[in-house]
Amino acid sequence: MNHISLFSGIGGTDLACEWLGIKTICLVEIDLFCQKVLHKHWPDVPIVKDVNNVEEIKGIVAKAESVLQQGCDKKERYKETRNKPRGYMQSLLLTAGFPCQPFSIAGRRKGAADNRYLWPQTLAVIESVKPDWVVLENVAGILSMVFPNSAVGVASQASLFSAETDETADYDTICGRIESDLRQAGYETVWLVIPACAVNAPHRRDRVFIVAHTTEQRLQGTIAKSTVSRGCLAQCDSIPGWTENWYDVASEFCRVDDGIPNRVDRLKALGNAIVPQQIYPILKAIAALEHGVAER
Repeated sequence: MNHISLFSGIGGTDLACEWLGIKTICLVEIDLFCQKVLHKHWPDVPIVKDVNNVEEIKGIVAKAESVLQQGCDKKERYKETRNKPRGYMQSLLLTAGFPCQPFSIAGRRKGAADNRYLWPQTLAVIESVKPDWVVLENVAGILSMVFPNSAVGVASQASLFSAETDETADYDTICGRIESDLRQAGYETVWLVIPACAVNAPHRRDRVFIVAHTTEQRLQGTIAKSTVSRGCLAQCDSIPGWTENWYDVASEFCRVDDGIPNRVDRLKALGNAIVPQQIYPILKAIAALEHGVAER
């Protein structure tokens, strides 16, 4: 399986993919410090500097498909393409931890009014590249966000003590829009909330994961069961854990000396980063489902 990483940050999701043997073919990240970190760990993977460069991302995917096509004989091509709608291409996974600042309770929660609201740009890449799987990640605050000025009165009831009327309003929610956009793009979805402490991290860090799959194969109904029932959340086997003393690790990364190079950039990157073990169970379930499809 090949992987496109949008809003890559310092590569938390890409590290989880690496643990599972999922090949990242494209990184998309605008922050210069994060680009340096990505280049250090994945020097051979091209980095697109702006998520708006849809054609550049699409070109990288096409190039990867061309390389695979040239390297396979007819028998291998047939094996790779059984039950696959993408021609000679291996299954394609797209992940995107689009900016959380518009939804975070630590910010002003402007939602779609925030210039960092980049779901439309994320959707544009999805619609252009047409991956088989999409995994989106964001803060839990996104679940309670609505679009500004989207209130619609749905009911009213006169007060018992005055002539005034109490109206009940409904709102166009951010998560509802994402769900609708993905459905129109040809995907069915499931939403999961996984805290980092569920994979034994020493902090909570709730994260929402939106897992989407093309409706052509309709495997999506099994993803939540595959993620949770196999004990993946409690036991992320074969991946690094937290055996080190947490206080020592935090002190090393967050030391306060003014002379530490890139300290502000480092703290910002760590604050935005995803815990790799958090998304690992989802990616593991996807890989297992894909393996089952390939064997049929």
